[in-house]
Amino acid sequence: MKPVCDTKDLFKLEYEYFDGYDFITLNMIDIDFIRSKITIEVTNRGRLYPVSFQLFTDNNGCYFFYGNYPYVEKIYATDFIYKEA
Repeated sequence: MKPVCDTKDLFKLEYEYFDGYDFITLNMIDIDFIRSKITIEVTNRGRLYPVSFQLFTDNNGCYFFYGNYPYVEKIYATDFIYKEA
C-alpha cells in the first residue's frame, strides 16, 4: 500500500463500505490537510458522484464520517487500500 499523501495515484486508493444491502465503493480524489477536507468519489448502485467531507484527526490518524444515521462509520484515510488498475 502506498502512502495516502502520494497524490499522483490518489484515485487508486479505494475503500469498500457495506451499507447493510450493497457494497459502496469510495475512491479518494483529494485530501486537503490545511482545510481539513477530503473529497471522495462514491460509487453507489451504479451512480458516481463526488462528495466532500470534514476531515478530523485523533491519535490513530485522519478520518471522516460516512453513512446514514444510525449506521455512521468512522473511516480513516489509512483504511483505503491501493488498487492497481
